[in-house]
Amino acid sequence: LIEAAKAEGPITIYDSTSKIEKMAAAFTKTYGIEATGVKADAAEAIEKVTREAQSGNVVGDVVAISDLPAVKNQLLPNNFVTNWVPADLAENIDSSMQEPLVVITDPSFWTYNTEAFDTCPATNIWDFTTEKFTKKVAFQDPVGDNGALDWYSQMEQFGDQELHDAYKEAFGEELKTDKESAAAEWVSRMAANQPILTKSSEEASEAVGATGQDDPPMALMSSAKYRNIDEKGYALGVCEGLVPWVGKASPKSLTIASGTKSPNAAKLFVHFALTQEGID
Repeated sequence: LIEAAKAEGPITIYDSTSKIEKMAAAFTKTYGIEATGVKADAAEAIEKVTREAQSGNVVGDVVAISDLPAVKNQLLPNNFVTNWVPADLAENIDSSMQEPLVVITDPSFWTYNTEAFDTCPATNIWDFTTEKFTKKVAFQDPVGDNGALDWYSQMEQFGDQELHDAYKEAFGEELKTDKESAAAEWVSRMAANQPILTKSSEEASEAVGATGQDDPPMALMSSAKYRNIDEKGYALGVCEGLVPWVGKASPKSLTIASGTKSPNAAKLFVHFALTQEGID
């Protein structure tokens, strides 16, 4: 694969994080194959991949997308991208993460300011729907975050009983709602409690973790932003033990554009991304 990849041209990788630029540079340094990382959020990447495939002018050779439903129901069935799992690594990858191939699970955690609070001020996610947390909970604006809609539907489909149980634990009574599910009731109450809607986890990490605050908000944010503890001096802590869940995962797929002119170089990058060296 390395031999075949070196005989091909450069590659471009789309990903929602700017870290892809460093990853591409590391790939180039390792194999001598020019690679360019381009930051594009999930919606933008899906649009780019779709238009490029339809026009026959493929720019993004490899695409990392956290919107798995779009990958499974739109990109793969239309042959805009192909799924490839390295044979030498397949036995170490859970079968549930092979179609499409998942490169990271990218967890987000409910987070609090460890300077202002000794422990997490919430013990249950229903707490966030109470007056105490009005205008005190931040998370990414669902209007620009497909992952939020996936999150709501996944809670309803797989975690509704847990939400019912959590409600009883929080308020000492059974949940009574005219909504179709406990998840729908929770989302409705969250929306009514005037949450702080952000454009990114970076904004949320600043709102929560900046030091010197008397009563900072809490937030659901990407675990990647915990690097701001070292880089920016933020005070961030995970709400460990939060009922029923401490956060959520946002699996990110890694697929190859079907019309790439450098299929072997693209495969080599996928392989590289699954190694310790690549993910570091």
